[in-house]
Amino acid sequence: MKRYRNRIIIAVIFLAMVIVFFYFIRDEVIETNSNLNENTNTEQATETCREDIDCKSTCPCGCIHIDENCPDEGKVACGMIPECFCQEGECQELSKQNLNITNQWTADDCLKYSSPNTSSFCLDELSLFKNDQSICLYTVNNVEGYLKNDFLDLVRDRADCINQVAQQNNNTSLCQLINEELITDISDNVDSEGKRTFIANADTILESQQNYCFWSIAADLDDASICDSMENDTIKDGCYKYLAGAIQNSQYCKEIGDAVVKDNCFSDIATMSKNKDYCENINSHKIKTKCLSYFGE
Repeated sequence: MKRYRNRIIIAVIFLAMVIVFFYFIRDEVIETNSNLNENTNTEQATETCREDIDCKSTCPCGCIHIDENCPDEGKVACGMIPECFCQEGECQELSKQNLNITNQWTADDCLKYSSPNTSSFCLDELSLFKNDQSICLYTVNNVEGYLKNDFLDLVRDRADCINQVAQQNNNTSLCQLINEELITDISDNVDSEGKRTFIANADTILESQQNYCFWSIAADLDDASICDSMENDTIKDGCYKYLAGAIQNSQYCKEIGDAVVKDNCFSDIATMSKNKDYCENINSHKIKTKCLSYFGE
């Protein structure tokens, strides 16, 4: 009888242990499932974007949701970090392929993006796609998207957009459109205190962009007459120097009037072509010595 009672006690203890064991296992399973569900919900949340500002660009993970972490960020070197934008709920790298521009697109399709950078990039690509420089001017509708301190970025965006269309067509007449008329509506949004400074800085940007437009087309066409037609001697010399370097033809260096610019032109040709003979055309002792030092002399 005593042996029977002991067996019962042992069985009860064993059963109690089994119940306690499964109780703890159940809590572990519930907690694990809860964490999985929480992680899944978090992942789903971070994968979904509504606006461009929901996305960020990271190295090396690329475009991800602003709440996501890039495990290797800062651990590896990256090249150019892409602009990001939100499209169909996903953060994507800003590229011509991702925009999927078609013939049916208008400027309004570019202005729907919340980021001025995205809109500007889209307008550039659309203007090239349709070969229409007038699209570049539609950035006026997005002027509120630029902070007051960034109005100069809007000037650069417009000028660069026209510049690209002009170069695509090798049409110097389009370069003429890069002028003060591009900033008339923008300057109206600048406060009176900063307007004078804004106009001065904007004029510098426009002049630089217009010069580059002419110079690039001259190089593309190997047409020195474009440089020769420029009235300003400094800009003309700059054009010949750019042309000489772009196609590596030292003959254009000889057309330069300014002695220092001419010597630097020959020095650039020497280093680009890795031919020290061009250094011998340099008159300045200082520039010539620097040119020859490139070749270890």
